Amino acid sequence: MHLLPPLVAAVWLAGLTAQSPSSTSVSAAPSGRLASPNVAAEQGVVTDTAVDGTLWAAGPTWKASFAADGTTFVPCFGPAAPRNFPAAMPRAVVSVAGQLLAGEPVPPTFAFAAVEYRGPSFTERYELRSAGIEQQFVFTTLPARGALQVMVPFSSELACRGAGADGFRFANEHGSFGYGRAVAFDADGDRLELTTEWTGSGFVITVPAAFVAEASLPLVVDPLVGNVVAYTTDTKTLVSTDAAWDESLGRFAVVHERVFSATDSDVYVRYHDGGMQFATPTYAIDLSADSWRAPRIAGLEAHDTFLVVAEKSTGNVAPWRGFGRTVTGAVATLGTPFQVFNLANDVTRLDVGGDPAPVGPTQFCVVAEYAFSAQDHDIYGVAVSASGVPATPFAVDAAGGMQTRPQISASCGEPGGGSEAWGVAYYLEPSAIAVQARFAALSRTFAVLGRAIMPLTHPSAGSTVAISSPTDHGQGRMFAMTTAYEISGHYEARTVAWTTTGSLQADTGIWVGGSLLNGEARLDCDGTRFVLALATRAPGVRTDVSFTLLGLHGNYLAAENWDYGGSLADSAPAVVAKHSGGGNRRTYGVAWVETTGPTAHRIECSLYDGIQDGVQFATRPTGCGGLVMNHTGESTLGGTFQATLQVASGLAGFVVGFPVDQPVGPCAGCRQGVDGNVMLGSVYTFAVPRNAAFVGLVLSLQGFQFGPPASGACLGQVNLSDTLDATLR
Repeated sequence: MHLLPPLVAAVWLAGLTAQSPSSTSVSAAPSGRLASPNVAAEQGVVTDTAVDGTLWAAGPTWKASFAADGTTFVPCFGPAAPRNFPAAMPRAVVSVAGQLLAGEPVPPTFAFAAVEYRGPSFTERYELRSAGIEQQFVFTTLPARGALQVMVPFSSELACRGAGADGFRFANEHGSFGYGRAVAFDADGDRLELTTEWTGSGFVITVPAAFVAEASLPLVVDPLVGNVVAYTTDTKTLVSTDAAWDESLGRFAVVHERVFSATDSDVYVRYHDGGMQFATPTYAIDLSADSWRAPRIAGLEAHDTFLVVAEKSTGNVAPWRGFGRTVTGAVATLGTPFQVFNLANDVTRLDVGGDPAPVGPTQFCVVAEYAFSAQDHDIYGVAVSASGVPATPFAVDAAGGMQTRPQISASCGEPGGGSEAWGVAYYLEPSAIAVQARFAALSRTFAVLGRAIMPLTHPSAGSTVAISSPTDHGQGRMFAMTTAYEISGHYEARTVAWTTTGSLQADTGIWVGGSLLNGEARLDCDGTRFVLALATRAPGVRTDVSFTLLGLHGNYLAAENWDYGGSLADSAPAVVAKHSGGGNRRTYGVAWVETTGPTAHRIECSLYDGIQDGVQFATRPTGCGGLVMNHTGESTLGGTFQATLQVASGLAGFVVGFPVDQPVGPCAGCRQGVDGNVMLGSVYTFAVPRNAAFVGLVLSLQGFQFGPPASGACLGQVNLSDTLDATLR
């Protein structure tokens, strides 16, 4: 028996698994590598504090700001609303028995699930509820016991449609919200419905003198502002998502954008545990009246810090600025929002790459599209520290023409070898030359290591380009890059692999989607393989999200399995390997937007198991003499499995090699199951190389035992086990 030399084995395996580039349909049966998705529960109330000290809060159908001079309530009418329609409520004016109570401006403070203005005479309090903000006036002392009058200034573009059983409605053609009738209650629980009068510029709420005279303090006056109804659209419109992983925190961070109106988008982030289960409430990256769009996120493992970047404007019109905000630690401490790029003109389409190195200092690398002029857009980058301090921007590609739509890899790759690098993918739009998808590699010192160009044929304006983190340094760093585009009424995608110097190493050929239109693509790498996330849409058919495991086999990127996302219409996929955040080399976190109504959405999150489909272990009946062999572990790339013989005495070992099946000479009932080498001992451990070229290789093990004389099934001396066939996945 003999074991094939490793080089011969690799060549033999490549002959079995490599394929020639060809056109391949994107449709395939689900493989089961995608875990059941976790659906985000209805968002409750989320809060934030702006740089100027203004407090912000948001619920499912509203948001509100609280400053020293008063409160602003903004109903959410959704993306069909051309802009926000805020209602301003300056500080109330209060009198009792005709005596004016002091109500000078004081800064608001958060108090559990409420915001309070704590004045010397009374507290103006806003309880933050999913349905709206419950306005309360709390009196712990009174200078006199007479009629209590609360005058609430109130201004809104929306017309007041009069009082109903539940209070007043303010409405326009996009939706409405309510200002509820007030009640008064005291410390003993005595309660009274109050008269609330609309004056055209505010509300007058009166507590009768008789109730005030008998009230046990504190006395509370309580109307509700909220009950938002949108006429033309749903208010839960989500349009983008992204994810990152931090190994020492054991957390995924998933970020998404919510379209509040046509001029205002907000950004949220939420932590998930290693199984993609929800681990924390939702945190606000931005709730302000400014619009933050297209958020992206990455992490620095050494600092347990994520960075969220987005394009920011007022009213979703120029000027556009690139902004960011850090999220640090297991309890998600948010840093102060900051401008990422100190550049004069519009900065859009930001993306951020992290660093999985366990020891700092490490930095983020942020890229963006910079509008140098109307006919000349460039790709710029900037290093950002873990504390959110950007360095001086640098040009990734500032040549003439329209360099657009950049993406950067989720990380610069596994530490080691000094070859860590981020990959940057982007387009050169039509000009004097044909459209091109371009690649650049950036070192950890932000130097350009290499470039490459992929000519394209008639890509549409909706084309997308995606780039993965690099493979591990032991295999030579390589990046996968996907372009997805519409051409002549159908959808195509192509993925290639580049080295850091821009040398083409592998190609998938072109995947043709028939009548499919519009593609969104995201990529990441577990150090060996790649997972490609695509969103596609056919005319009249719902959008689907698919996830594909790609392995490097010689000069070909082979699709090793396909999986599909949720059962409803899906879009905006995100994918991140735990390896990109310093974790294991097989598991990915994925997220996407699922449509539950005409414009109603939710975020779905799941784990993706980055192994090829199929059985890992099988046992063939070749044994004689009752020798038992057990096994544990996994035969996956980068994994380890172990075989153990149940022997009490005698010389034992394994034959390890390739599978055969033939009788053993004069030994009836005994069969040889392996052609390979002999390994002595009752335990054999095999570490599977992290090399996609070995995918599909069957490694076989058969145990043997030389017993005392006349105790073996073969020739009275030898017992053989059944054969274990381990297929490397």
